[in-house]
Amino acid sequence: MKKNFPVCSGRSAAALLWIVLTCLLFSASLGAGEIAVFKAELAETFTGLNVENVSHLIQKNGILYILETGNHRVLTLKNNVISGQLGRIGQKKGEFYYPRDLIVDNKSRLYVLDFVGKSANRVQIFDAAGELLSGFTIASKTWGFAVDSKGNVFLGQPHSGALISVFSPAGKRIAGIGNLIRPSEIYGKEYKSSDRLFKNPMNRVHIAVDEKDNTWVSFLFMPLLIKFNPAGELLFKKVVDTPALTPLRKIIWQGGKESRDYLSRNIDGHQMTVIVKDMIYKPALKELYLLLGSDEILVLDDGGKPRRIIKPQFVQGVLESFFINEANEILVRFFFHPEFYKLTIIK
Repeated sequence: MKKNFPVCSGRSAAALLWIVLTCLLFSASLGAGEIAVFKAELAETFTGLNVENVSHLIQKNGILYILETGNHRVLTLKNNVISGQLGRIGQKKGEFYYPRDLIVDNKSRLYVLDFVGKSANRVQIFDAAGELLSGFTIASKTWGFAVDSKGNVFLGQPHSGALISVFSPAGKRIAGIGNLIRPSEIYGKEYKSSDRLFKNPMNRVHIAVDEKDNTWVSFLFMPLLIKFNPAGELLFKKVVDTPALTPLRKIIWQGGKESRDYLSRNIDGHQMTVIVKDMIYKPALKELYLLLGSDEILVLDDGGKPRRIIKPQFVQGVLESFFINEANEILVRFFFHPEFYKLTIIK
């Protein structure tokens, strides 16, 4: 730990301690299975911290892991104290270049996804002490990132012909899971002529693997939720919908000056309407959380049945992503404009 996680400055430590202190303010209400709508107020946090660099938070066994994309590193907090740092800018082993996702498994191994060059992605795997265990490079861009109990890495790769590619920790592709979904399957036969054009853009996914190694898949641009068993066999396929999401579901793509950046993304040259922004599976609760394009959080049970909707009450801004800590408290990140992302906490 000491070799790979040098202690940060006191100023950085004081600023980042706000993460732990403010996390204690809110616990998401847990329903008994009934569908209900909960409103949530917002409280500003991370005062004095350059939140533009923080892109991901994970808490495991009392340790808070902070992915700072702009600073090309992972910070750790233990017992409310900064305990170290992993990585620095670069593309050598143990270095990161704009890391964009982070996973910490039940053995405290860290999986970091970053960029290599303009179009390739890299996965690096570290032990709890920060020692590099293995790593591999993917020659194409990927969407979605998850790990199962065996340490296999799941990446969304529609260009491979399957929804998800599964890689061993050494980087060997060992399986493909799920068929690509055609837009006409979701939006009707009138869109059949667009199936080929939008095949890859529409199959960008979020991935989560639960405690039983079932694989959950949601789509950035389609109102669809799919669950596979550990063998990659389909368990169910369900449409995702809420009253607020319905208008967005009717828009496949946007174009021209009318499109708004926070409602759409340009994928493969197409301005696509975002349906699901982010997804988290919470094993302790056996619940799946979907951050929708309608800026609400839909909570579903292990069978994909909706339990409740959490609707933050905004002062300004649009939800970009969210995180859930070990106390089941939800932190959300806001999108104000391209240069500034603000972390807030729901209470």
